Amino acid sequence: MSKLLIDLTQIPAQGITDRVIESYHSDELDGIVKEHEISISFSVQKLDTEFLVQGTIYGSAGQDCSCCLEPARWDIDLSFAQAYTADQTVIDIEPEVRDTLLINLPEKPLCRKECKGLCTVCGKNRNTHSCDCQAESGDIRLAKLKEFFKK
Repeated sequence: MSKLLIDLTQIPAQGITDRVIESYHSDELDGIVKEHEISISFSVQKLDTEFLVQGTIYGSAGQDCSCCLEPARWDIDLSFAQAYTADQTVIDIEPEVRDTLLINLPEKPLCRKECKGLCTVCGKNRNTHSCDCQAESGDIRLAKLKEFFKK
């Protein structure tokens, strides 16, 4: 059951401000984000025919670096806003929070900007070890074609 359910029948006419949920955890993010420490702060404003939920998602998250596979962490500071019709009695803001997080994940998480990645020959992490391997130039997918032309 979601921790982000809001009972709209309990919202006073002036709305609520600064409701904070510390240590938010989503099982749906577990397979995508290796670890996350996320908190959510939000307010609910009652309008004529709808409720407006505005909030901030903050904390940190981590994945494996896409180049060297070392841990990569980054800070999160995101805003979200969603309107809900007043004919509902309970709303769940978890989909909005989850979608905001997923849309803003880095496409290629890096442990640092200047990550050198793994050696394509020996597999060592080039950030921590040097190697004398001579990487062949060219596309490895065309290696068989290259052998064909050597004949």
